[in-house]
Order: sequence, then C-alpha cells, then structure tokens
Amino acid sequence: MKKIISTLVMVVILFNFIFCGKSYGTTVEDDIQSDTIGGKDLEGIIGESKTSFVDEETTIDFSSLGTAIFGTIGGILARFFNIFPYLMEAIMSICVRESFTIQKTVFNEIPLFNIDYFNFSKPYTYTIGNGDYKKEITSNDRIELSIRNSVAKYYYILRLMAMAISLLILIYVGIRMALSTIAADKAKYKKMLIAWVESIVLLFLMQYIIALIINVGNMCTNLMYTLRCIADASGELSFETETLAMMEVNLIQYSGWSYAAYSIVFWFLIYIQTKFFLMYFKRVITVGFLIFISPIITITYPIDKIGDGKAQAFTVWSNELIVNVLIQPIQALIYLVFMYTAGEIAKTSLWIALAFLLGLTKVEKVILQLFNLKNVASLKPVDEQRKK
Repeated sequence: MKKIISTLVMVVILFNFIFCGKSYGTTVEDDIQSDTIGGKDLEGIIGESKTSFVDEETTIDFSSLGTAIFGTIGGILARFFNIFPYLMEAIMSICVRESFTIQKTVFNEIPLFNIDYFNFSKPYTYTIGNGDYKKEITSNDRIELSIRNSVAKYYYILRLMAMAISLLILIYVGIRMALSTIAADKAKYKKMLIAWVESIVLLFLMQYIIALIINVGNMCTNLMYTLRCIADASGELSFETETLAMMEVNLIQYSGWSYAAYSIVFWFLIYIQTKFFLMYFKRVITVGFLIFISPIITITYPIDKIGDGKAQAFTVWSNELIVNVLIQPIQALIYLVFMYTAGEIAKTSLWIALAFLLGLTKVEKVILQLFNLKNVASLKPVDEQRKK
C-alpha cells in the first residue's frame, strides 16, 4: 500500500511540474503570479506577502523546493476535495431552480422555502416587499406544488377524522355523565364536556389561527426586505454572491498553495450555505407536518385538560409553529445588519466577514432565548410536569 501511495505521489508531482500552466520564472518588468505562494489578491485572506522568485539576471529561483513540492500536493488534494462543495452547490441550485444564496433564503425569495401552505394560486405566486419595493415571485415547480398539495390533502383527511373522533368522545362523555352517580365524577365529566366544546371550536378555527401566524411572519419578512431595498439602492447585498464569484474565478486562475487557500474559503462559504439550505428545507417540512397534524392536536385537547387543566400538546404545538415561522424574519434582520458590517470588514479581512455568516444561527438562538420562545420546543418539560 505504501509503495502504491508513493508511486501515485511521484506521478502527480511529475505531472504537475511538466504540464503546469503557470510560470515560475519572470522578468522584472513582467509581474506574473507565482504558483506556490499566493499573490497580491491573497494578502487580505491569509496574510501572506508576495514573494519574488527572480533575480536581476532573470533566472528561475525557487525559494524552497520543499515548498514547491508540498504546494503542488496541496493544490492537487484541494482540487480533489473541491468535488464535494461543487456537487453540493449544484444540488442546491437544482432543488431551488436558481443559484442558491443565504440572502435569497432569509428574505423569502425562494419559492421552495415559502411556508404559506394556504396559498393555492396556480401558478404558485406570492409577493414580498411593500410599497414601491414589492416583488412578485412565481413558480411552477412540481416539488413545491406536490408538497403543498400533500399537506392540504392530509390536513383535510385528518380534519374529517378529528370530527368523527370528537363525535365519539362526545357520546362517551355524555354516557359517562348519565351513568355517574357520584358528584365528583359528574364534575369531572362536566369539565371534560366544556373542554370538548373548546376543542371543537379550536378545530374549526385552526386553519385561521395557522394562517394568521404565517401571515404575521410573512409581514415581518416583507418589512425586512423593504428595509433592505431602501438601505441599498440596487436592492442587493452583494457580499455573499461577490465573494462566491471571486472564489470561483480564483480557483480557475491559481494552483498550488494559492489554490488550496482559496479552496478553504470556498469550502467554508459552501458549508454555511449548505447549513442554511438544510435548515430551511427542514423548516418547510416541519411547518407542513405541524399543519396537517393540527386536527389531531384538537382531539387531545379535552384529554389533556381533564388532568391538570392545561393542554400541553396544544401548547407545544403552537410554540413550535411560532418559532419555525418567526425564525425567518429574525434571521433576515440579523442578515440585514451583519452583512452591511461584513461588507466593510471584508475589505480588510475576508475570514472575519465570513464568520458573520456563520454567526447568523448563533445570534438567532440568543434572540429566541431572550424572548422565551424555545422553552417548550420539546416534550421533556411536559413529562416533568406530569411526574410532579
């Protein structure tokens, strides 16, 4: 195995030295970039200064053969591992039918990630922004339509099932009230009957409650989009897209250590984009799931109320829905503030600017905790209350 690896390394090194398109020698007048150490464009990223490889007699002068060899190997390995971010970038673009960016995601410009499940317009159309900054988004994508149709279909089926089960619960409660002779039991089933009435009202109002929560979230996101357009004359925050375009151009122009350094920036940016893509795809699925199980929540309402007078399942469900809906305008606000700051910081240090993108999810968690929105995001507190 060691012999095979050694042979491959030697072949790669020889191939790179023989067929490399870059020149390692130059005249003083011609200032060609070196292949082993980054040029002037790389100074702001990794803090390296340009190194001269020539003397006054225009001769080839490698500062270090070891640096050249390891730079070549590093460049080859970076090219190999770049397969994965390029593949992920292509998959995201295919899924959303356009170039994917965090900016488009948080400002609701990608139809796939829109959670307005009660919008059945064909083709699927919705509006973002306000006043002079309105923008209409239209999509005929089958994935989006199939997700929405599935959620609507299962919501309708479960709603009919919930009505039938609620009727059975009413019959059961009525029979128990008629057969009960103890005052305590009668009071218990009377309380359950009142909870049943509340659950029926909730069942018929559920779709309006969901639509209200989603519309409030969309209004907040539209406000953030309008503020973005007002703050920027072109309506675009170009830091993310310009950085990605610059990395892709540099990955064509450079090789060796320069290529490896630019590849690290490229990997980091694609990693952050992938994280947001998965987060918002999960959000779409989660909100859809919460919508079509909402009729079942109304069935558990009287059962929960009979115990301690609290509807734990409905409380958890409503908080999960609110958190998943409001997460977008919160991140849009953070993006709006941070990206203008990052654009200025990127002029001196691209790495720190990229860290702002990664910090979007961290700051969002702080805001959720600040407003106490995530305390009932799981059933663990409910179980602890029941034990008490």
